[in-house]
Amino acid sequence: MNLTLTSDSTSQSAILHIDGDVEYTTASALVEAAGKLLADHPVLRDLHLDCAQMTLCDSAGISALLTIHLRTSAAGVHLHLDRRPDFLERLLDITGILEHLTAAPNVRSRRRADAVDMADESGVV
Repeated sequence: MNLTLTSDSTSQSAILHIDGDVEYTTASALVEAAGKLLADHPVLRDLHLDCAQMTLCDSAGISALLTIHLRTSAAGVHLHLDRRPDFLERLLDITGILEHLTAAPNVRSRRRADAVDMADESGVV
């Protein structure tokens, strides 16, 4: 079971590249990496998970994706699942969670993120 995670980011957007298996022994690493991006970029608006090199996703991987969605939604960040391989597309379709995972964050969280942006711009912390 092998998983490599790398990221690229700007102040408002980050991409987490997933290479390998997202399963029981590696799912927590994915959640931790996404959490670190959220913590390191407090004004992040979009988190993209690049799934092109994902080779497996089991129930623990689905749980990890749902956990990441909970955290991004709470932070007012829009989660994107980009370049999904066919097996992941099928899994997300069968479980019916694709729309849930990629829905825009709720308005309340977005307002909180916008308030942080305005405070940063005005110099008020």
